[in-house]
Amino acid sequence: MQMRSWKPLVLALALLGLTTATFVPLVRHVRSAGPVSAVATTAAPEPKFDRHESAGLFVGVSKFRDKDMYGVRYAVDDAVDLAYMFSMDRRLHLIPPQRVVLALSGAPVKDKSKQRLKELKEAGAKEVTATAREILYQLRQQTAIAGPAGIFILSIATHGFMTDGSEYILVESSTYPDTHTSLKTALLFDIVSNSPVRRSLIFVDACRDRALSNTRSGAASAAPDIEKKMKNVSGQVVFYAASAGNYAYDDAVSRNGVFTKAVLDGLDCQASATDEFVTAESLHRHAEKQVKQWILANHKAPVGAAIQVRIDGNAGRMPLSKCWNRPSGREVLSVSFDGSHLTLKNQENQKLWEPVFPSPILHAGVADVDADGVSEIIVALKERLIIFNREFAEVRQKEIPGLRTFATGDLERKHVDQIVALSDSAITIIGRDGEITGQFTGLTGLRNVAVFRQTSSHKPWIVAATADSLFSLTSAASVRWHRVAPEGDEIRDLQIVSRDPELKRQDIAVTTTRRTAYFDSDGDPARKTDAWKDAPRKRRRYRLP
Repeated sequence: MQMRSWKPLVLALALLGLTTATFVPLVRHVRSAGPVSAVATTAAPEPKFDRHESAGLFVGVSKFRDKDMYGVRYAVDDAVDLAYMFSMDRRLHLIPPQRVVLALSGAPVKDKSKQRLKELKEAGAKEVTATAREILYQLRQQTAIAGPAGIFILSIATHGFMTDGSEYILVESSTYPDTHTSLKTALLFDIVSNSPVRRSLIFVDACRDRALSNTRSGAASAAPDIEKKMKNVSGQVVFYAASAGNYAYDDAVSRNGVFTKAVLDGLDCQASATDEFVTAESLHRHAEKQVKQWILANHKAPVGAAIQVRIDGNAGRMPLSKCWNRPSGREVLSVSFDGSHLTLKNQENQKLWEPVFPSPILHAGVADVDADGVSEIIVALKERLIIFNREFAEVRQKEIPGLRTFATGDLERKHVDQIVALSDSAITIIGRDGEITGQFTGLTGLRNVAVFRQTSSHKPWIVAATADSLFSLTSAASVRWHRVAPEGDEIRDLQIVSRDPELKRQDIAVTTTRRTAYFDSDGDPARKTDAWKDAPRKRRRYRLP
């Protein structure tokens, strides 16, 4: 009997039928990709999409009873992260959490995944043990409750192998390479294909390691616009973790598969298209770019196509995530503060919220920090930032020693705002989920910070000032340019001002003890002003993390 270990990572998104999957041979230290074996689909009129007819089963097997098999360390994280994304993230929310089942063996590794699992269960998701019998039972139950107007999502993360032309996945009770204790994938696909559901989304992330080796490879409703666009889409989309003949990898930093991380990031609006949605096509472009960059950075090898995608019909327009609203669709909020008292108002000048904090407010503002088209409220207190959602519930806190103020802006032009926090000796850039994406620690005596965009066609930049110098930073906190004020002049204020009444161009306005100077995005004088010089070379030796 010829036996091969296999290691695919496939994201299959299908309309009007069951999505196919790919199983391929394993090459040591990597996940490889090869030909596809397809399951036939049957065309039928597409019903209106209704998430209440959706259901999902998310399988993650990190531990096995067989002590001779090494576990798949991040399998539970993958299952939980995907279940959370599709059921709890309000930009997607394609499945109500009450219609989600998690079949798990082991526990999440990441703290974030542990918290997500807790939230899923509190919202009504069900957790069972990932045995063969339980997986088959739950798969039949979940496909039975999924109606033709919904979508069925199946995610599997575990070891896998191929023998005699058939592919198997290992469950909690499996013994490698015993086929009788494993699950044949063709059986799983048959169960899905015989269900009434007409839309399927399937992830298969299997055999991250050889089963006998420890070597490693590298709550809101769904957006109405998604429901509207989903019913107008038909066809099939299949994503492969790697192009034919190449490899797919694991990432120990993100603690997900490289391709899985790219998909999660893409759905998290990093793959948003110009019509406000993450679509199958935009997700393809994002995953291709991110996987290719990872391979080049970690393996220094030239890459042609990093992933493989097949799109049928008009399914490339399939909406997967609603990312942001057009400016006219956003609620306009204004915030003011006096001492420890904050006032939030809408565009009609109606007071929405008036909390009192335990200490004086240093600064406050509103920004969309999670790309959902709804602004959050950000408050700076002594050494900490607090973010509140539109229900005025605290989302997260971030400790920042010596915090003085902050600015916000869409630095990456990804339709999500970053927070730029300023302390006396550091500028810290905070992205989604409160993660620090960049930090500048090169100068002391920092006084002011702003996010500047010269025109709508220009990229946003960070500008900041000390008592005697003005400088610009990228979104990763690297220095673009650095200017020094004329001798004897001291900077008192930094503002972004409009050059004309129609707000088509902005300047950086720096008020000093003598006058106000104006600069463009390149640090050049925008209006007639006294000469500012480049910072001396010695002054430009910054400490960047």
